[in-house]
Amino acid sequence: MIFCETLGVKEPLKQIDGITPLDDVKAFNDKIDLKSGLMIVGHLPFLEKLVSYIITDQQDLRIYKFQNSGIVCLDHEQDN
Repeated sequence: MIFCETLGVKEPLKQIDGITPLDDVKAFNDKIDLKSGLMIVGHLPFLEKLVSYIITDQQDLRIYKFQNSGIVCLDHEQDN
């Protein structure tokens, strides 16, 4: 797959449930490990709400405005 080759991904891509445009971001967030280097590819408004929820625990507080085909990278730093 072009996507895997370009990014150097060795593990196969997985199609997952719970990320359609109107799905519950809280429920999805509870199922994932944000420290695992996960890449989520989906649609709006789900991704925009998920980014807000991950950063602020509020899905309706717009933190990042996606453009079509937009990308955002969130990095987790360890607390000292």
